[in-house]
Amino acid sequence: MSGVSVIDCDQHLYEPRTLWADYADPKARDRALAIIDDDAGNAWLQWQGRRIVLADVTVPGETDEVGVRLQQARAGQPPERPYDEALPDAYWDPAARLRELDALGLDEAFLFPNYGLVWEHALVADLDATKVNMGAWNRHALEVAAAGDGRLQPVAHLTLRDLDWFEQQLAALAAGGIRLAMIAPALVDGRPLSHPDLDRAWAAFTDYGVAPVFHVANQQRPF
Repeated sequence: MSGVSVIDCDQHLYEPRTLWADYADPKARDRALAIIDDDAGNAWLQWQGRRIVLADVTVPGETDEVGVRLQQARAGQPPERPYDEALPDAYWDPAARLRELDALGLDEAFLFPNYGLVWEHALVADLDATKVNMGAWNRHALEVAAAGDGRLQPVAHLTLRDLDWFEQQLAALAAGGIRLAMIAPALVDGRPLSHPDLDRAWAAFTDYGVAPVFHVANQQRPF
């Protein structure tokens, strides 16, 4: 049917191993996340030496295998395939993802951060580190959007805990064509999302033409 676009509203883009340090303010790189191999060769998303999650290459439909790989890694066993060998180009590379859209018959896709769905709660006690790592993804997202030629629509990652920072991020994102931003569906330092103190955030979303979205993630608990 002519004039109809087919859009996938929930794809994910894997972050490269050093994305957070590469795109962070150079003065704050000590607060950046990283994907680091253990002695057995298993890759882990880590923050300041603390393991957050196994960096695993998931395949649609293979759910049991995910748990098996995690158990093996926790037991100190080496992976069957090194992380970088198992990771297809289309999982992280914008050009390869565009080719994948063609193969799937898709016109556009919204791209949530992959590891951005698992680290936010682990850093909840350090707001500065939270902003450093969200900001790093957002800078990367702007580059993906530029490379995507209107077909790749990265989803930004924001917090409402610092509204000055939030508005600065939102302005840059909107200028670069980002139209969705993920926030946690949870209290903001004890305040509900409907609290008048946060009216400024909702007004900014409207003013900049960026829509807030939620995704199942390891964020601050909503209850």
